[in-house]
Amino acid sequence: MTGSFVETDADLRWFADQGWLVISVEYRLWTNETATWNKAPEDVACALAWVQSNAANYGGDAERLSLLGDSAGGNLAINLANAAALGLVDSDCGPVQTPAAVVVQYPAVDPLAIYEHGYPVSGFEPRMLVSGYIGGDPYVFPDRVRAVSSYTYLSNMAPPTLILSPENDGLVPSWSVLRFSDEARIAGADVELVRIPFASHVYNQIAVNSIGNQARRSITQRYLLERGLGPERSQ
Repeated sequence: MTGSFVETDADLRWFADQGWLVISVEYRLWTNETATWNKAPEDVACALAWVQSNAANYGGDAERLSLLGDSAGGNLAINLANAAALGLVDSDCGPVQTPAAVVVQYPAVDPLAIYEHGYPVSGFEPRMLVSGYIGGDPYVFPDRVRAVSSYTYLSNMAPPTLILSPENDGLVPSWSVLRFSDEARIAGADVELVRIPFASHVYNQIAVNSIGNQARRSITQRYLLERGLGPERSQ
């Protein structure tokens, strides 16, 4: 509903300063007139196709590409990567390859859990967010819910995935993220879950230099380096 490709610029700059090529993607947000449950995924798929075709022009390596995302962006990152692994992504912008890894924070993997159990924050009421994104009551549009639910794309083909879950998240209930992580592992996916104690939703934006966000950065750095997905100078 809100946000932009620069709202996490402090974190993006941190990763860039460590030597990564960082490309931030914008996608269509829903409005009262237009739901974007089927448009935002198209946008990120188009962006991924473009990055994979053009990364080398900026010193990047499309074969070592990682997708990162927070909240709704985490949902889009997981769904795109896992759907690509299953051959389910068809973009007008070109072929979409499965990324080498995915790193997400407090991802909105289960829209019904958010709709039914998310704690309302002024201006970010869970029911309003979910119904606005899919264009109505989720129980009236079960196919749309299924299309945006990360459970739909679970398989043992999924790329390695790191999920960071703040333990005090009420908007995207922490237990819904933990449950998804368990189900992903049961499906055969390579998923690592890290809990961030005392933290809540968008903790990395609210307190950029907090201990929690510093830990999140170093954990992400470790995860990518262990998989050979770090900057050239770190290999």
